[in-house]
Parts: sequence; structure tokens; C-alpha cells
Amino acid sequence: MSDTIDIRHEGGTRFTATSRGLTIVSGKGASEEGGEDGMSPGEVFAASLGMCVGVTLLKYCGSHGMTCRGLTIEMERVSADDGSRMKAVALKVCMPFPLSEKEVQVLHRVAHKCYVHQSIQNGVEMDVSISGGQPCG
Repeated sequence: MSDTIDIRHEGGTRFTATSRGLTIVSGKGASEEGGEDGMSPGEVFAASLGMCVGVTLLKYCGSHGMTCRGLTIEMERVSADDGSRMKAVALKVCMPFPLSEKEVQVLHRVAHKCYVHQSIQNGVEMDVSISGGQPCG
């Protein structure tokens, strides 16, 4: 199973990524004035992990009669000393209701089952092909 995501340079350091008619923005536009248009690619990557954990927990809670409305996740990401990659993330999941120790343990295991985390843990193959003279598509 594969999905297609269309990534386009929009000027400056600004890129858009579009899939299923939905678009996210990263970087700055051609005019460097006025701040950034979107998160950095590293922030988007980290945020996708945090949001994936949230969705995974939401699905679990929904299938077990628990409401997760108001669930929040605080995330801290740590870069390697040379800034070349993200080396660690810490997520603090705050559920909107009290939890027993057993529920905390179960939700901890569920959080690690999210698609993005599983992809990171098991490695993602990246195949890059480069052509010149015309845009993709």
C-alpha cells in the first residue's frame, strides 16, 4: 500500500506538502519579512509523531469506552550535538481524567504502537531518484 504526497518549493525556504487535498506548509516564503509561514521540516516530523500518538490513544480510548476529549501532549525534541538529526523526543501525555496505575501502563504500551513510531523503530527505506529539465508529475 502506498500513498502519494506532492512536495513543492514555493520560494525562499517555503515548501508545501499536499496529500488527499490537504496541505501543510514548512519554512519561509520568498519575502523573508514577517516571520515563518510554517514549522521547520524537523518540527513537522516531531509533530507528526506526537499527533500519531494522540490519534492512537484516541482510538484505543474510544474502543474502550473512555473519552479523550481534551487530551494534550507536550513534546520536547532533542537534536544531535551537530544538529544533523533528532536524537530523542520526550512526550508527556495528559489525559483529561484520572488513571489507575494499570491504565497508565496500558496506555503507555498503546502509545508506542502508533504508525509513525513503528516506522521509526523498524526503519524506513528511502529511495531517491533525481532528474533534471522538468518538474515531477
